[in-house]
Amino acid sequence: MISWKIPSLEHPPKPKLPRLMLWFFLVAIIGFIGFGIGVYFSSIGVLSSDVSNNQIIALFVVLPVIVILFIRLLAYSIVSYDHRQFTDMLDDARQEWGYWARKHLGILAYTRLTQFDEEKKQTLFCLHCRLIKAIYCN
Repeated sequence: MISWKIPSLEHPPKPKLPRLMLWFFLVAIIGFIGFGIGVYFSSIGVLSSDVSNNQIIALFVVLPVIVILFIRLLAYSIVSYDHRQFTDMLDDARQEWGYWARKHLGILAYTRLTQFDEEKKQTLFCLHCRLIKAIYCN
């Protein structure tokens, strides 16, 4: 039997934004570790002596931070895209159901009345007329 009610499909919660404090904490840790590795490589002679401190910082601090930033933004954009696609699909399903319901209003009204007749075992001709009038007036 066809359901009379509009399907209540709720939107899932929006994805959480990246937490800034956690991001700054990770940046600080990566910066300290990267700078320590750069200084260590410079002191044991792995890096040549003409490499400046700015180049060490850029190579071991800034580059890893930028890579992690892009990975995090890529993950957030994928989750955000999936959420938007799912909510659009729910909106389309609700719109399609409304279109079908408006197109087949007589079938829905007849189904609702016959279901009620089967449950109550009485005739509802007057109720049928009032229901059709109420549906078309709204």
